[in-house]
Amino acid sequence: MKPFKNYILTLLLLLVFTGSKAQFIFQKALGTDGTDGTRDLIITIDGNYVVMGYSAWGSVGNDGLYLAKIDTSGLVLWEKWHYIIGGSGNYSAQTITETIDSGFVVGSKTYNGVGDDGLLIKFNKQGDTLFTKRDSITLGNNVGRVLQAPDGNLLALVDKNGLTSLVKMDNNFNLIGSIDSVTPPQFRGIEVVGNKIYLLKNDSINNLLIVDNNLTLIDTITIPMSFPVYLKKSYDTTQLIIEGNNNGIRRMVYADLTGNVNSICDSSFSIYKDDFNPVNANNDWIFMGKYYDATWGVDVRLYFTDECGTILHDTILYRSSWTIQPLDEFGKKVLADNQGNYLIYGEAQYGPLGETDIFFFKYKKWDGFPTNIDDVENDKLIIENAITIYPNPTQHQFVVSGIIENSSITVLDVMGKVVYFAPNTKHQIPITTTNWAKGLYVVQIKGNKSATTLKVVKQ
Repeated sequence: MKPFKNYILTLLLLLVFTGSKAQFIFQKALGTDGTDGTRDLIITIDGNYVVMGYSAWGSVGNDGLYLAKIDTSGLVLWEKWHYIIGGSGNYSAQTITETIDSGFVVGSKTYNGVGDDGLLIKFNKQGDTLFTKRDSITLGNNVGRVLQAPDGNLLALVDKNGLTSLVKMDNNFNLIGSIDSVTPPQFRGIEVVGNKIYLLKNDSINNLLIVDNNLTLIDTITIPMSFPVYLKKSYDTTQLIIEGNNNGIRRMVYADLTGNVNSICDSSFSIYKDDFNPVNANNDWIFMGKYYDATWGVDVRLYFTDECGTILHDTILYRSSWTIQPLDEFGKKVLADNQGNYLIYGEAQYGPLGETDIFFFKYKKWDGFPTNIDDVENDKLIIENAITIYPNPTQHQFVVSGIIENSSITVLDVMGKVVYFAPNTKHQIPITTTNWAKGLYVVQIKGNKSATTLKVVKQ
């Protein structure tokens, strides 16, 4: 654990850097003074946010499920810890949904000494436990996804010894019905739009099922894709988006709500294993990657793409320098909220609360999406990995290279003080650091169409 004076310094730096980065609406560190991790994030019916994670240890206890509700300004409305119910081991919760009564249901698995059992936990709207269901017959070995059915009951994708089933229950966890995947291929995704349920199977034929509220099959559609991976609904919920692999080429298919294909995009660029979501009615996207620096560790990188996944803009989400050690941040989930702002949820080493903290960032939406491909060519939007700083670390001078539009350059120290400013710069520019104190500096490059933030170290 870090000394108390380090907590004061890290919290001060957090406030300074949050204020100096205009694109951040807020940055929150959540959890305990021990090791915390992330599981899921949802936007609630009232427009606020609920995060779900776990606490591996700390002053509050061991092996706990963590829930917190945060309002749109970053205020924590409540946070709760819950510990093992009915057996040894720990929660392995992966999914949460809001229920029709404004409470919450978490899907998980827990170990019974022989194997894993599926587990459902019901919470009230303040995050207090009401009751649980632990049942390997109905819930199998694990509950991987839980969401609200069209009629307000519950749907869950459960794993039963390697086979996936869709289970429907009432809000007291009584079984209503199920659709069982008796043999592979497995269900890969589920979405609910209106009064219909859509199930994606990992197969090249009959891979999209449309089911009604009673789990009766309405239609079976073949989406032209050899290995479907993800199913999502569009931001305006007028389309289905299926992403996957088609004979070695990444493919994204847009279909209407009856399963008719509207458009197909093929690309060698892959976004598998990164969380991504549509952010507007034009089906532009945001997804998370990583940016690694040998001095400062791993930061979250946001990529903004058109509907086919072509990168239009990217940005690195630097947090404050909480310690002198390398800082690793790993994004878990990204969403666009009701106003189009971005919610970034993950975990970070050496945060202000403890060994590993949950982080929750709210970032202003980017309004620079072109309207067509010609705009991309004509505007030549800046992509942040084209702008570089060298040498870094530096002793006497560094160069900002790769600027392709007139931009302002602002350099701030760790207290947010401006140490250098150039209002109108293009191409590369040398910046003298001889009279600067040793330490970390933030370099902001702002043009008419894009903004980039980088870090440089004065030795």
